Amino acid sequence: MKIHTLLIESRQTHALRHIVLRPHQALDQMHYECDDHPQCLHLGAFSDQSDDAKPIGILTLYPRNKPGDGREGDWQLRGMAVDKQWQGRGVGSLLVRQSLVEVRNRQGSRIWCNARDTARGFYTRLGFAFHGDQFEIVDIGPHYLMSISLTPVGS
Repeated sequence: MKIHTLLIESRQTHALRHIVLRPHQALDQMHYECDDHPQCLHLGAFSDQSDDAKPIGILTLYPRNKPGDGREGDWQLRGMAVDKQWQGRGVGSLLVRQSLVEVRNRQGSRIWCNARDTARGFYTRLGFAFHGDQFEIVDIGPHYLMSISLTPVGS
């Protein structure tokens, strides 16, 4: 099985955002405000074994200062989702590793996210660190602020 990542359009993220992250909301609510940011990137993971061209995993990145200690070069990762039948097979790790490359190539120095409580171990294994205590996002659940610093290209 071969899985690869591609930059995709924001509309290609909506189905997985809805199914995996926000099933309690309507599909037409899956457009995030950051999707309109001129530098926003959407990554999709695709498998040579999937039946069509729909992504099996997605995430969104855009330049935004980390709360509390924002600095130039910060990017937020959000809306990461992997189709339930593909979870636990390395798709999410591949997406995050590719996001590090994409942000580094754009002179980014740090990626941060509001990680769901259920995903904190996943992000920790990939090198993300915790910042502060658990907090609640209304209608979504408990989260942690996490980040990873990036080494500059060529270092």
